[in-house]
Amino acid sequence: MRSQWAAAALALLLGAGLTGCSEDAADRAVDDAADRASELAGDASDEVGKQLEGVELPKVDWSRYGDQLRTRLDQLAEQADCQGLRQELTKAEGDDTQLTKYIKRQIAEVC
Repeated sequence: MRSQWAAAALALLLGAGLTGCSEDAADRAVDDAADRASELAGDASDEVGKQLEGVELPKVDWSRYGDQLRTRLDQLAEQADCQGLRQELTKAEGDDTQLTKYIKRQIAEVC
């Protein structure tokens, strides 16, 4: 989803550059595209947050892993960082614990 927004922003930027606009018009087009891309990213983050609110995540004994790990996992999920979540899953996947179930549930919801 994020790559679609990035592609749209890039298309706007390229379109502005190829139309022969004046420098001021091109600068405005670039600023408008950057603003729109930022707005879309914020909307996506809000939507992911709403999706995660309704998700029942497995109970994890965070004392075994530390609160920093939970914070990192939750931030990755909020950012819909599927690659980051998969990397964390790879690190934790030595045994099928509540932690791996927690990560898999987040991946299922945001990826």
